[in-house]
Amino acid sequence: MMKLKIMLMNTMMPYMASCEEVAQLTSEAMDHKLSIKKRLRMRLHILFCQWCRKYGIQLNMIKQAARKYLDDIDKAEKKLPDSLSPDFKARLKKFLRDNQ
Repeated sequence: MMKLKIMLMNTMMPYMASCEEVAQLTSEAMDHKLSIKKRLRMRLHILFCQWCRKYGIQLNMIKQAARKYLDDIDKAEKKLPDSLSPDFKARLKKFLRDNQ
């Protein structure tokens, strides 16, 4: 099994991305859809590299936590009392957004 894996790696090596490139592509993929060529290079690498696989999982967890945090801030903003002045609400919202 190990020999097969090594043989496959040697065959695919010219088409695989480096760890550094996969880190960049993983981040880039969160912002927009990657080209088929970039996706294939990244996926080939991830098949063989447990560290890049873990990095992708961790980056996705961070993204989900940030989204939840922003959703919580939006919910908190909606619960602000109507008695607060619009100016104060605007300053408070700006403070919350700037200090995330």
